[in-house]
Amino acid sequence: MTIEQLIWLGLFLLTFVTLISFIWVFAPYFPTRKGHLELIKKVANLKDGETFYELGCGDARVSIALAKAYPKANLIGLEMAGPLFFYAWTKAKLSGCKNIQIKWKNIFWQDLSDANSVYVFGMTESLNKKLKEKFLTDLKPSSRIISYVFTMKSWPGETKTFMGEISDKDETKITVYTV
Repeated sequence: MTIEQLIWLGLFLLTFVTLISFIWVFAPYFPTRKGHLELIKKVANLKDGETFYELGCGDARVSIALAKAYPKANLIGLEMAGPLFFYAWTKAKLSGCKNIQIKWKNIFWQDLSDANSVYVFGMTESLNKKLKEKFLTDLKPSSRIISYVFTMKSWPGETKTFMGEISDKDETKITVYTV
């Protein structure tokens, strides 16, 4: 095989894996807005030694921002889409933060029992069905779930919503649920 054929084969395989990865994941990639990271850091309020999970971390911007803000907390980003995982893993390594891990893993296969906080930018349907069940099963009492934009219906624990905290025109909701 020539170099040119190897390059084309590599590009084809990368494209194929990317498409299959996104189809298999069933979740669109919409990153958290950079302007909301300060509010998320404030809302997370991580203590030394606490464990924070970012479910479907995409480019890991939330995990990296929190790893820098809370250097004595443990940050774990989970991403199932191969290309996004590789991108997030690379960004985390280049960030210089020692307290962050990015895992290529299905969020439903991850045990969250050690989590103090969980961040999710999940669609309403997935939040109110599978994720809500997982949170209630896996998370220990007093764990916090930080939901960006979308909300869960009839949460049995405490709920606090932050809206308009960035500016008067900002209608983005960040909701914190306590188990």
